Amino acid sequence: MPKPRAESAIKLPLRDKPDDLWLDELRADCAKAMVEYLKRANVNLDRQIKSLSRRELEGMAEACTARWIARVSDRHVNRKPEDPPDPLAIFLA
Repeated sequence: MPKPRAESAIKLPLRDKPDDLWLDELRADCAKAMVEYLKRANVNLDRQIKSLSRRELEGMAEACTARWIARVSDRHVNRKPEDPPDPLAIFLA
């Protein structure tokens, strides 16, 4: 049985992953950052999202945003020198 596309791309260096696979990995990593924040804040993960306080929601957003910025920055720093910069990709990232 062939490996799913995302699974086979995990072994590729960060700069060689196709954008859609990298974004899937990035979203999953951001979700993990939110869960890590909730665990550190001792929030019951079985609670409904509507029961979370504004402070808890802001903490989740901050954790996700920080992870997003770090990963996008790493990708741009590790980009191959011969790769032309894509202004649209930088704007959307």
